[in-house]
Amino acid sequence: MVLGLTAASSASAAGRTFVVDSTADAVDANVGNGICRSSAGACTLRAATQEANAGSGADVIRIVPGTYAIGIAPINENAANVGDFELLDPVTIEKAPGYLGDVVIDGGNPLPGAPIIARGLDRIFEIHPGAGDVTIRNVTLRNGYSPEEGGAIQNWSLGKLTLDGVTVKDSYAEKSGGGLNHA
Repeated sequence: MVLGLTAASSASAAGRTFVVDSTADAVDANVGNGICRSSAGACTLRAATQEANAGSGADVIRIVPGTYAIGIAPINENAANVGDFELLDPVTIEKAPGYLGDVVIDGGNPLPGAPIIARGLDRIFEIHPGAGDVTIRNVTLRNGYSPEEGGAIQNWSLGKLTLDGVTVKDSYAEKSGGGLNHA
């Protein structure tokens, strides 16, 4: 039996692998179908996290080099389609192997009227209580901002959080954990 694989995702027994190939911040066109694809046809970081959250198993999100800035403002809600990247299930987020260059995940540009201390539009990752083990590897997280805790990463999970080859810089939280907060 031959499986048809797209460049955006592939199936495996342990979960799925998604290859992020667009720096745009766009939602998945059909969350839960197992294919990372925005309405423009590319796999974005937001679409990949939405698909990873919708399935079972430990997924892998591989990101080709570039700067991935949050561009969708978190308007009075905490959902996967706006603001920070919500992680609800076990996942590994890493630079795609075999590529030269850096992967930078950026908090985006603060909205007009944002506090002067705001480094970005929102925090970068929020790891929810049921997420389980999360690994982030070989990326830079910068310009995350939260008026609460966890400027770059807010970790609520009881699972293991592994940061391997990760640089966290220029992030700020008004209460605690400018770079990382374990709750």
